[in-house]
Amino acid sequence: MLKSIEQRMRSKNLKRSKAKPIALKVSRIHKPDNLDLEEWQRILRRQYAEQQNYKLQNIGDHPFFSDFSLTNHLSGKTYKIAVRGTASGNNYCSCPDYSINGLGTCKHIEFTLSKLMKKKGAKKAFQMGYNMPYSEVYLSYGLKKEVRFKAGKDAPPELISLADRFFDANGILKEEHRLNFHRFLNNIPQGGGHEIRCYDDVMQYIAEHQDTEHRRTIVRSQLKDGIESPILKTVLKTKLYHYQREGALFAVNAGRCLIGDDMGLGKTIQTQSSEEETLPERFFL
Repeated sequence: MLKSIEQRMRSKNLKRSKAKPIALKVSRIHKPDNLDLEEWQRILRRQYAEQQNYKLQNIGDHPFFSDFSLTNHLSGKTYKIAVRGTASGNNYCSCPDYSINGLGTCKHIEFTLSKLMKKKGAKKAFQMGYNMPYSEVYLSYGLKKEVRFKAGKDAPPELISLADRFFDANGILKEEHRLNFHRFLNNIPQGGGHEIRCYDDVMQYIAEHQDTEHRRTIVRSQLKDGIESPILKTVLKTKLYHYQREGALFAVNAGRCLIGDDMGLGKTIQTQSSEEETLPERFFL
């Protein structure tokens, strides 16, 4: 009898020793010393996602590598998600946090990946990757945004040759082709039945760079002498102080900026001077 009890106790202890350790949650307040800032923030979003009850719907044609619709019942908002893999930056979410956090992920993407990983065959599918039936041009998010090209299955040789001219060996748009990206789109081979997708955020990213270059062209032509340029002396009836001309020039060069001068030093005047150049919006404190 005693031996039987002892055997059962040993069996229970053995089962406990084989049990998975309880995962420790990362603090939202204090960054662990063994994690960099970006990885800490990614983990926090992953932890938060695990506690949510979003409604997820596959609106594409693949069980894993597809487009998804995610609805937050509390806010009533719905976001579009595109899943291309597990690496940070390669997926997409239409939420504001994803576009500005520089992490390459968000709570909605982490929720989606978590749900997909629970499905049969998911781990193997993500390990092998997926050769899509269509080619795509998409924006990779992270500390640095990059326009990327990914050739789909049976992409025509003409498309591959064109992409090689505009994109490097890693599929990243070459810097010298940001401003003439429209030439790539205009020369995409038509017909043949192969689909090429170019997402809206790509065009917005390209447009921002084109606007920046247009602004810099104006600055180079109208403000050749910096703060001593004649236009800064005549743009307003009020004479600008030295530091005010510096602030106005800083604003037109930046396109959007924060000027934190103390009250009474003439931030409004600097704003008016910048606006006279009809450049993109600026923010002033």
